[in-house]
Amino acid sequence: MFAVRYPALLLATAALAAALIIANFGWFARRDLADSQRFSEIAVGALAEPSSTEAIASITVERFSDGRPVLIAVSPLLESALVGILERPRLEPMLVSVAAQLHAALFDGQAEGIVVDLTGVEDLIMGPLERFAPEFAATIESSFFAEIVIVEPGSLPELSPYASIARRILWGAILLAVILSVLIVLLARRAATATMMIGGAVAFAGLVTSFVLPGGRRVVIEAVSDDRVEVIVTNIFHDLAAGLRAQSRLLLMIGLAVVIVGLVLRIASSPSRLATSD
Repeated sequence: MFAVRYPALLLATAALAAALIIANFGWFARRDLADSQRFSEIAVGALAEPSSTEAIASITVERFSDGRPVLIAVSPLLESALVGILERPRLEPMLVSVAAQLHAALFDGQAEGIVVDLTGVEDLIMGPLERFAPEFAATIESSFFAEIVIVEPGSLPELSPYASIARRILWGAILLAVILSVLIVLLARRAATATMMIGGAVAFAGLVTSFVLPGGRRVVIEAVSDDRVEVIVTNIFHDLAAGLRAQSRLLLMIGLAVVIVGLVLRIASSPSRLATSD
């Protein structure tokens, strides 16, 4: 009987770990990816990081100066001015708009580009230019300040199928994990063994999820050809993945704690078993 139960116990434990890994990703997708508002909150923080604002400024000035040699000559000055502008609270709506467009492109299946609207920030850009280069500022027409595409349509990876699958199987994975836990208890027969097996599965799920994250980053940036866009996407991925990293660490700590409880139960039950055998 033991020869049958032991392989079944190991199989149930492995299946529990797999179910917990899926549930962990599913919960992350439901909480941080599917919710556009939460995604935007996290993404705006990532877009406000210095490396992101520098990348946005570089792309915007490049598009802004396209076909205008007089602007190309002073593009470093324009980039510096725009970086300073992007750090101001007044520009937060622009970052929110970029974050919303990014969510739509990545997770809503909308193959549209990402647009920065400069129509409302002419005074912010022209102010520094008029102070430092008044003659040059006089050559810039108001028509220059328009909507500028900083990420071309189709240049970002389509992640909506993965996020949709993760959300759909979330509750199924949780239910399966509960059923497998009960099965492990029945197969193990001893509380200590069952506790250690369940704790080991939980800890393994947290550990595996942590190791998978770098691979997820590579998948996200694989389709990105512009290094500056890669910087922006990487920063957003890093901030988004912070929630998944925290979940994974929590699973790992809970799992290890449960394993320790199982070891204590086994040690505590050893004298009683020896007394019974005597």
